[in-house]
Amino acid sequence: PVALIGISAGALNTPAVYHEMKEDVDAVVLVAGGANMFDIIRKGAFTKWRYTDDDGNAFTNDELRNIAAEYLQQPSRDPYHLAPELPHDNLLIVHAKFDAVVPAEFGDLLWERAGQPERWIFYGGHLGLFMTFDKHAQAIADWLDAKIN
Repeated sequence: PVALIGISAGALNTPAVYHEMKEDVDAVVLVAGGANMFDIIRKGAFTKWRYTDDDGNAFTNDELRNIAAEYLQQPSRDPYHLAPELPHDNLLIVHAKFDAVVPAEFGDLLWERAGQPERWIFYGGHLGLFMTFDKHAQAIADWLDAKIN
């Protein structure tokens, strides 16, 4: 059996990997991922990129909303577009309810775009999820065993 497990930034890229090798993959686990990388980068606690025009002037919130909407209209390898392809019955999404690194709203968006597959919610933040990951690892391994063995 082959399983893809993406964690944090890896979870942002795992849907694209699945897209390329879906015939060979039996299950997918996404931990602390999300959909809509434009806004994840813009709003994430570690990135918070400042978008400016050619003259260095910051875009207004209305302009950023328009740019974000246009971004989502363009086909890409963003999890926003690829999540519907993920294997619904063999997909586990784990995310932190109060994640500020990959803001939780984008974890929710990933889950919705993937058709609301099984989801485990950690009641903490991004870093707390990883600081306690040893408490989740066995449950994830058990979930994988149940799905693909």
